[in-house]
Amino acid sequence: LLRLLMHVFHKGGEIIAKGAPVGRIQNEVDVWPELIRAKANVRNDDLSPLEELRNRIDRQLDRIERDYVA
Repeated sequence: LLRLLMHVFHKGGEIIAKGAPVGRIQNEVDVWPELIRAKANVRNDDLSPLEELRNRIDRQLDRIERDYVA
């Protein structure tokens, strides 16, 4: 879970550095509630839900990032 949070932090920071407003990431990435609940909902012996969550977050962040590629 910590690796996923750090991944989102770094990738989001890169997109913000390209000019995206923080609010856009906050509003257009719709998995924040799932990310918050992941600590309680994901079992230690099956981390596949975290991979699925990471893939969804990456797709959403990639969509935003495309608007800020020079």
